Amino acid sequence: DIVLPSGKQFTTFPGGKIIAEDFRITQLQLRNVKGEHLNVWITIGIPTNFFVEANRRVQLFVAIATMLMIIGGISLSLLLARRTIIRPLQELTKGAIILGRGNLNYRIREIGTDEIALLAHSFNEMAQDLKVRERELVAERDTTKAIITDLTDGIVMHTVRGRIILLNPRAGALLGVRESETVGKVMTKTKRKRNVRFENVYALFDGTSSGNEPFELRLAGKDERIVEVNTIEIGSPHGEPRRFIKVLHDVTRERSLERMKSEFISIASHQLRTPLSVIKWT
Repeated sequence: DIVLPSGKQFTTFPGGKIIAEDFRITQLQLRNVKGEHLNVWITIGIPTNFFVEANRRVQLFVAIATMLMIIGGISLSLLLARRTIIRPLQELTKGAIILGRGNLNYRIREIGTDEIALLAHSFNEMAQDLKVRERELVAERDTTKAIITDLTDGIVMHTVRGRIILLNPRAGALLGVRESETVGKVMTKTKRKRNVRFENVYALFDGTSSGNEPFELRLAGKDERIVEVNTIEIGSPHGEPRRFIKVLHDVTRERSLERMKSEFISIASHQLRTPLSVIKWT
């Protein structure tokens, strides 16, 4: 038997003993229709571990629900991030690679008004600017090439080590070589294998051993030519290797006229002196 809060004795249930610490007991006294108390009591005992178990289950449910909500939130965030951030960034990366390969017509879809859309818009504007700039550079290159090609003077561009970068048709005609044979090759006397066809080119570079002062060069060939060579150094503001341009001006006609003039003056002077000598002796 246990002692109830009312102080009355309560007989144990059949089949086992009730332990007071393990139960929460509630006791009710019945009344008749007149409201008089009867000597009848109803005792309700609920094990205290029921509340502990119920509380544990509630906490477990709350923990599982919270974990599921966190997992669901992370999954939803990843899905949204993939659609709104990762995929557009992948498209930007793909566009940058395609743009780097020279396809300036590639454009990225602009969806929405967020930062990613603004970034795509900026990318497309950059691609358009690059395309316009490429057209300008191509036009400038073609213009420069046309000018160099039609020059009456020969142009040879080379590095400080004597590697030819550019050789216009006039220079090729004067030197007796073709552009395809010389561009990309080193023509200094320390870095060459002797080739009779390139003797004029070798002589051109040998003539600059003492510096960049103008000099005259007699070119070998069927028609002996005399060219005046002026060397111009091209600056390199970004630390690139220095480059030089050699301008070959054909002065064969000028030197021939000077020689003829000199010969004419010599002959005329001789002829003018001869009559005076005859008159003197007579």
